[in-house]
Amino acid sequence: MNKIITILLIATVGISFSQNSMDDKILKHRVNELRLFDVNGLMTFFEDGDDITTKRAAVQALHWKYSNLTNGTIEGFPKDSLLHFENDTTLQSSIFHLYYGDFLLASNVDESVAYTHHLKAKDIAVKIGDSLLICEALKRMIDHVNRREKNFPLLEVLIQEYSAAAFDHFEKDRAKIARIRARSLIDSKPYIEELFQGAELAKAHDNKITLAYYYKLIGVKYDVYAGHPDPDISKLRKSIDYYDRSLALYAQYEPAHWALKKKIGLLINKGIVYNFLGDHDASSFNLCYAKSFIRDTTGQNMVLFHQWTAAHLRSMNKPDSAYHHKVKEMKLRRRRYQNKIDLSVAEINTIYETEKREKENLKLKADIDREHRKQRNLLIVTVSVLVLGGSIAVLIQQNTIKKQKLAEQQKDIEEQKVMTLLKEQELANVDAMILGQEKERLRVANELHDDLGSLMATAKLHLNNIPTDKNDLAFKNTDKILDQVYEKIRTISHTKNVGVFSQEGLLPAVRKMAENISSSNGLMIEVNDHGMDNRIEGSLELTLFRITQELVTNIIKHSGADQASIQFTQHENTLNLIVEDNGRGFDTSTPYNTTDGMGLQNIQKRVRYLSGNLTVESIISKGTSIIINLPS
Repeated sequence: MNKIITILLIATVGISFSQNSMDDKILKHRVNELRLFDVNGLMTFFEDGDDITTKRAAVQALHWKYSNLTNGTIEGFPKDSLLHFENDTTLQSSIFHLYYGDFLLASNVDESVAYTHHLKAKDIAVKIGDSLLICEALKRMIDHVNRREKNFPLLEVLIQEYSAAAFDHFEKDRAKIARIRARSLIDSKPYIEELFQGAELAKAHDNKITLAYYYKLIGVKYDVYAGHPDPDISKLRKSIDYYDRSLALYAQYEPAHWALKKKIGLLINKGIVYNFLGDHDASSFNLCYAKSFIRDTTGQNMVLFHQWTAAHLRSMNKPDSAYHHKVKEMKLRRRRYQNKIDLSVAEINTIYETEKREKENLKLKADIDREHRKQRNLLIVTVSVLVLGGSIAVLIQQNTIKKQKLAEQQKDIEEQKVMTLLKEQELANVDAMILGQEKERLRVANELHDDLGSLMATAKLHLNNIPTDKNDLAFKNTDKILDQVYEKIRTISHTKNVGVFSQEGLLPAVRKMAENISSSNGLMIEVNDHGMDNRIEGSLELTLFRITQELVTNIIKHSGADQASIQFTQHENTLNLIVEDNGRGFDTSTPYNTTDGMGLQNIQKRVRYLSGNLTVESIISKGTSIIINLPS
């Protein structure tokens, strides 16, 4: 059960991790589309929902940026989620801070506040190793330093970071622009040639947005460095040309709000240049044309319109009209400044109220956590008691099982002891039987040799003393039979009392036995040995001889064989005995024993007593093999 729960938990975490990874991938894809101003692709994302269905603040921030780029919308940013991301270092947090800084700039809040959020977005992006968000944040930070601080050492550091993080032609082209602008700010030189080179690269990379930016900058350089109040007319006309080139490229992205903003700025610049050229109609046309696209009547573009319209009217010697626009310009500047202060205060109040609510939420959360801890501690105590009780029960059960096993083991040991005693008793009986048989063989051999042998010699003597014809057939047959009986008695006597106990040892005794049997029983016995150079222990020799003698006796009595072989082999610590015959064989699946002698069962017992093993292989009408292996 625990394994199943663990697998389910791992699967759940894996699914959650996979979903989060998928969400992050889609979010980064949308940030990239915003980076490239590909708002047509973004419309599908926000209208159809795509694969993201969550209402996370990062998605809402993306939605706001999309609306701001396409419609110029300022409202709708999820400001209340700021504290949620305060200590968060995820990709979503970097996205949120990036666009929160954009929101503050669009809302005319102090730019330094926006800069802190762009910086935070960059730091998080560096921590998670996301080049896309690093570049997005650094571009905004560089623009801020260019516009406000003019902190050239900081600007140089930021541009170096941006150049190192640039990962495609779009970013590398923008990094080149940033370097050119920074150098121009530092030494007040136009760097026109560098701008032309950058424009050619952007054109080669089909980077239309960056190319439009290059054309605008080239136009500005020709404008600013044309010389005033006696400008270089050719440079001013070149300025108009590059402004028009920039307008043509931005026109491909209309009616997006961001493209119209670029258009307004370029039209105002053209109006200013035409004013310097003395072409008042063209100047008035471009300024008024720019105004027709301005939606925010209190924004920066409206301030610029009134400022340069006033300058244009002054050059036309219309002081009253110029004064009218100048007043509007100043009013708008004061209003924007006051709005900036009000928005900054409101932003601070919002942060304060948010922090206050957050503190209340934290307190409530702390109370809930404390209650949860109490419940958890109670649960832990309860579970601990149950676990302890269960453990004790398990230990008791294990102890009981252990005692039962010990009792069973003790019982097995006792039974083994009894079996060992019985085996030892049985082997002792076998030893006694062998000893009795040995004595009986010795007695029979002595009687055969001493008594029957003497009687047969006496009978032959008496026979020879009978006064009869020695050539008589009956006499000859009787004499022959007496000789045969005497030889038979002599052979049996020698067989039963062969010299195992003599100095020669096992092999000579077995060979002698084989010779005697082969010469008198019609059974040819062959004896072979391998590795039997040294004699073995005396009692083992006697036992092996009697086993061999019994096996040969069985062959004579039961097999009907005419050939047999005995083979002794000694290799390292093993002694092998093989006795084979070509007799009638027998069924090894049935119990075997003989009514006299040792019998196969007794031989088996003796072999086991000597820590050996006995194998019987027999085939009907083919013969029998007895294989015995003993430790030597």
